[in-house]
Amino acid sequence: EIVGCADTGIDFDNCFFHDPQEDVSTCTGLGEVESCTNQNHRKIVTYRGFSQTNTDDTAYGHGTHVVGSIAGSALSGVAAEEAWASEYNGMAPNAKLAFDDVSEDGRGLYIP
Repeated sequence: EIVGCADTGIDFDNCFFHDPQEDVSTCTGLGEVESCTNQNHRKIVTYRGFSQTNTDDTAYGHGTHVVGSIAGSALSGVAAEEAWASEYNGMAPNAKLAFDDVSEDGRGLYIP
């Protein structure tokens, strides 16, 4: 399953989204943007921004909280940490994410 969400930024390195094997595919543009997916990423299959959006990995985006509640799934590589963090997995931890970053600077909201 792929869940779509629009909000302000995701921390790609957060244990609930991190994939040590695959990069997050980012792009900018309206409508369907070609070559903006990575189906192999364990959580984030597409990350789209708009003309005002900074699509870099952000540690303070509200989207981290929102999509973590939706589809977060802990992965740390340390069994004890992962077991503890897994108690906070999202409602659909096996789902993947298609994310639209609608922030102007990673914090403020920008509606294209």
